[in-house]
Amino acid sequence: MPDWLFEGLWEVYISLGLAAFVLLIIWWRHRKRYWLYGVAAFVALILLYMLLDFAVETDREQIGVRLQRMSQAVHNHNLNEAFQMVADDGVFDEMNKTALRSLAAANVNNVSDVVFKEYHFLGKTSDSPPVANVEFNVKVLGNINTLPMFCRAQFRKDPAKGWQIRRVELFDAFHNDEPIHIRSP
Repeated sequence: MPDWLFEGLWEVYISLGLAAFVLLIIWWRHRKRYWLYGVAAFVALILLYMLLDFAVETDREQIGVRLQRMSQAVHNHNLNEAFQMVADDGVFDEMNKTALRSLAAANVNNVSDVVFKEYHFLGKTSDSPPVANVEFNVKVLGNINTLPMFCRAQFRKDPAKGWQIRRVELFDAFHNDEPIHIRSP
């Protein structure tokens, strides 16, 4: 099934609502009952679409939740929980998970929050396990000097652990997406 059917996209709500509104105007002008049936049908479709949105969590939504959980774990200074979202074979600027964790442990007291914004799910493969590409802006807050960054991330769905970050690339958001290299101390 296509993901848009469960995403709760505002474009779908607007299209269905606009169709219901047009039928309501036609009913108002002609006062024929069958136009009201059309309005009721589109209102029912809006409610069904809303129900599907709440009933099914898509891959896009699961990855968004994982990013928010990671942000909350960093806020709570809980590296164990934060690194559950990183794949064991994950690569971050040529650092493996162990090196990245060491870098995070050395700086955990300097970071108060990591904020993810403007999240864009670019799509996923039909491979087994599936791989998804995501882009978003990230800002690290705390006692360290950081700039907003643009991030390209690749997630892989582990059957037991869910979606995990497999590869991350950071770019300077202000200078034409120049790569940002972070090295361990």
